[in-house]
Amino acid sequence: MENAENSSTTGFSYLIAEKNKLLAITLIGPLSDSGQSQYDQCLLEISKLEFVVAVINFREVTVIENHGLQFLANLQRALRKKAPELGICGLSPYLRDELTKSGVTRFGEIYNNLRDALVRLNAKAAGVKKQAA
Repeated sequence: MENAENSSTTGFSYLIAEKNKLLAITLIGPLSDSGQSQYDQCLLEISKLEFVVAVINFREVTVIENHGLQFLANLQRALRKKAPELGICGLSPYLRDELTKSGVTRFGEIYNNLRDALVRLNAKAAGVKKQAA
């Protein structure tokens, strides 16, 4: 997979890995109000990629503040424009509950880990391609 990590002095960083139209975005550190420039950079990088499956990995997220929630909403919109299959993994039980209650995530999109999400979503995407053919 092609990997690109981007970090800032705000403590937030992200890693983008892409291979065979599978995209994994790992969010690292706090999604705080001071991370706007990194959020914008992440969205710009994603807009340049081609993919059919996308997974957001929260395993390294420590806290989510208001601007972080807005970034997540924008990130999901950007991913859904290109990927019919979107998954979310690595959520702590607390974040899972909070993000589901707030409508930021959909329960059916949540997976236990990155590997599980990629395998299941890739299988779904392959099924959709076969039906379209």
